Amino acid sequence: AASHPAGRPETASEPKEPGKDIVYFQWAGSLVATNAFTLNYERVVAENVSLSLGVGCGFLTIFDDEAQSCGGEALVHFFFGGSSKKFEFALGASVFGGDVNDFALWGVESHDGVGGGFATFIGYRYQPNRGALFKVGLAWSMVYGLPLAVAFGAVF
Repeated sequence: AASHPAGRPETASEPKEPGKDIVYFQWAGSLVATNAFTLNYERVVAENVSLSLGVGCGFLTIFDDEAQSCGGEALVHFFFGGSSKKFEFALGASVFGGDVNDFALWGVESHDGVGGGFATFIGYRYQPNRGALFKVGLAWSMVYGLPLAVAFGAVF
């Protein structure tokens, strides 16, 4: 049995030390069009700040059998609020390869290539010290993931 710093046995009601490693799967999109799926690793670097790296693909619709863009993204996450229920704001960048024609919204000419853009998340985050993670909010991810986002994962 683990021991309490004062020499008493540790009880189940005492909180575990917060985990610093987080892995989660995130969907961002509208179901009908512009969807992105990413697998992310996040590391807590300060009480209310973490860094994440993710890999994923963007799809024009959820019915596409071919990704429009695939790549990676890196974000800095900031948290506000309680210990497990928090408001989150994250901002970063993504790098992807794919059919740049689908990004004509920014006036890019049609060609296969590599592109980049910003990545962001704003919303609610449930993150206990250890265990299941849940996020819901608004996001822009892998150029296609806009506007809703839902994520499930684990804190360890």
